[in-house]
Amino acid sequence: MSIPNELRQQYHSPEYDLDGTAVALGGQITSYKDPIDAPEETPCDVPINGVSCALALGSQRTVAEASNVETKVETADRRALTVARFAYARAEVALFDDGDRVGVRSSTVVNGLAVGQKHILTVGRMSVDQSTTLGGDGYEFKLQAALQELTFFGPPTGRRVGEVALARTPLEVDLQTDIPQTYQDLATNLDRFRDRLLPHSEFQIGDDPRSGKTIALHLVKHIGSGTGLPISNGFKRRLGGGIPYDRRAANGLYLEKFGQLYFGELLVTPNSRRFTLMRFVLGCDQGGGGSSGDVKDTGSPGH
Repeated sequence: MSIPNELRQQYHSPEYDLDGTAVALGGQITSYKDPIDAPEETPCDVPINGVSCALALGSQRTVAEASNVETKVETADRRALTVARFAYARAEVALFDDGDRVGVRSSTVVNGLAVGQKHILTVGRMSVDQSTTLGGDGYEFKLQAALQELTFFGPPTGRRVGEVALARTPLEVDLQTDIPQTYQDLATNLDRFRDRLLPHSEFQIGDDPRSGKTIALHLVKHIGSGTGLPISNGFKRRLGGGIPYDRRAANGLYLEKFGQLYFGELLVTPNSRRFTLMRFVLGCDQGGGGSSGDVKDTGSPGH
């Protein structure tokens, strides 16, 4: 069913300011440790070399991509330490009008991502595809996201003199992306997602759906090791390979000698949606943080 011309004209009017952003990878390194000089933490201010884009004024489509990119910090004696790298990354934002529907689509892809200086997190592939459309039968929000080959190379236990090998532990993260398609529906039915609400959510269960408060929730169904073992919340255990971990957030995982990971974070307002597939807060070999698979659309009616 095609949308009426007057509705399409309204949708394309400047008042809606239809826009989107996509960040395949971004962030900042704020400190590092030099492994040669028995390191103390050294402050720095190094942006992570990533890929991102936003819809330029008057444009219908914006794309950015790059291959084989590294982020390095320079030590006092001018040696270069690699703290992040990826094989390929792409970000795209596009408006569309196919006659039946109009809307905005934001997407990212990252292949061969590695974050860390000595103890390293790697991701074989991560992708996000988010779209908001307006058609003759109403508004529709769609989200697809995937994490593949997520692996942490961390410190082994029972280390012997001269042992340098890192313990390799595959991780699994499963997401639930089928949620109500509009802000109103999500706010009205938020009780179904009470265990997914994040602490910083302005909107709480029982609030008036007309309030317009930001809803913050996560879409994580399961976090576990590659062996299928679930990772329990609230206490420390050891993953395969002896890596200590701690669930400090319902959608997060703390990895010793690396930092904190957060997955599947969604922010929803009446006129915007932002989804972040993975966010990391570094806190050992290096300090800082960043995100990958971070997409947002704004100005779309009917959220």
